[in-house]
Amino acid sequence: MPKIEYTAKQGPKQKDASKIILNDYNGLTQLTPEELAEYEKAKLPENTISMDLRDLGDFTKTVFVSDEYFTHEDIEKYYEKAISNKEHLLAEPKVSIEEDWVQEIWDRVRTNDIKLQSVDLTIHRLGESDKNFETVSTGDLYTIIVSLTPDMLPEDGGTLEFWTPNLTDRMKEYSIDTPYGLSQEKEHNKEIITAVWPKPGRMTIFDSRIPTIMSTITSNEKKRVSLVFKGTTRKEKKEGVAFEIDY
Repeated sequence: MPKIEYTAKQGPKQKDASKIILNDYNGLTQLTPEELAEYEKAKLPENTISMDLRDLGDFTKTVFVSDEYFTHEDIEKYYEKAISNKEHLLAEPKVSIEEDWVQEIWDRVRTNDIKLQSVDLTIHRLGESDKNFETVSTGDLYTIIVSLTPDMLPEDGGTLEFWTPNLTDRMKEYSIDTPYGLSQEKEHNKEIITAVWPKPGRMTIFDSRIPTIMSTITSNEKKRVSLVFKGTTRKEKKEGVAFEIDY
């Protein structure tokens, strides 16, 4: 199975190109590539993808990334499919698993444990971001994002930040088995766990209880195009308490 990869976004206007800007709750921290490697090693140890996670209480560890599922040619083809239909360019574009190219992508990234519940096409443009911290409150629900823009770069924005689930009292209640739940060691430590930029062809899978924020798109020439699959590992369909989130 592919190994987990964790990345931090590179600031588009930073003066020192050798440093990477990593957001935290209180501001910005500049790290050299060597410092970043140490940060990643300390924050999130290397692991392998496994969806047998029902007994894992600390769901904040369930962020997995792989760049091994698609070739550049694949992504160019899927991107053209995504933007070829005029309906896809609407504010809320619609796609269906019945579309051949959508089914083909799902067949590559799906796991035996996850039953698909929905799929969405998201398109973000210059100046757009997603700052909604609302998440589902029940376990066994997962989100899989496939990044489709073939020429996206870190400085173009659109980095997805994964935050600690202690931003609201409601989050703390359902995060009791994590270090960030009510009366837990890090209840009041609000910070980014990790951040993943939308590298072309990148597949990111995570527990849907983890709050996220997408940084602002800074390129006026590129759109951040992604397919977002949502599913459950339960045999019966389980909706939980959910809110709409764009990635």
